[in-house]
Amino acid sequence: MFNTTRPVSLTKGALDELWFVGDFTKDLTDAATTTVSVVPVSAAVVVLEGPSLQGALGLVKLGAMSSGSASFTFRVTCANGEVFDRTILLTAVEDRLWVFGKDPDDQRFYAFDFAADLALSANTTLASVGTPIVVGMTALSGPSIQGSQVVMKFGGLAAGDTVNSCGLPVNFANGEKIYRSIYFTREDH
Repeated sequence: MFNTTRPVSLTKGALDELWFVGDFTKDLTDAATTTVSVVPVSAAVVVLEGPSLQGALGLVKLGAMSSGSASFTFRVTCANGEVFDRTILLTAVEDRLWVFGKDPDDQRFYAFDFAADLALSANTTLASVGTPIVVGMTALSGPSIQGSQVVMKFGGLAAGDTVNSCGLPVNFANGEKIYRSIYFTREDH
C-alpha cells in the first residue's frame, strides 16, 4: 500500500478490529536493503496486535478509534541503518448503510449482509455473532449465520424520535471483529 511517501487514507468502523498490511517493497528496493524491526506509532487508535514484519510486509491489528480520525505509523528500521515512517490515516465510517422501512405491526426477517466485508478481509468466513443491541424494537429471534449473512426477526417499532436499530458484533474466522447496524424508519402499510 505504500508506493509513495505520502500517508495512505483508509476508512474503518470506529469499533472494528481489523488487520492492516503495509507493503514496504518500494522503499526496500530503492534502498537495496531489508527490514530489521518495526515500532508502532499510533494516535487515537488502539493497537491490538503487532506490528510485526514478514519480509517486506508489516502487519498490525487495529481496534477502537477514540475520535473520528486516527492514524497508525509503521516506523521501520532497515539492515543498512535507515529508518522510515509509513502512515495510515484512518477515518471512521458512519454506520448507517443499512436502512429499512418497517411497519410497526410487521414481524419480519432481516439480513445483515457481510459479503463485502468478508471479501476485504482475505475472503474469510463468519465465525460467530455476539449479543445484538436492539433499540426501539423487539428481537423475535436470535441471530443466525447463513453463509455471508446474519438473519434476525424483528417486531414492533418505537414511535417518536427513537432511533430504531439493531447493532451486531460479528467475529470473522481470521480473528477480525466488526460492528454493523441496521436501522429502521417507520412505513405504515
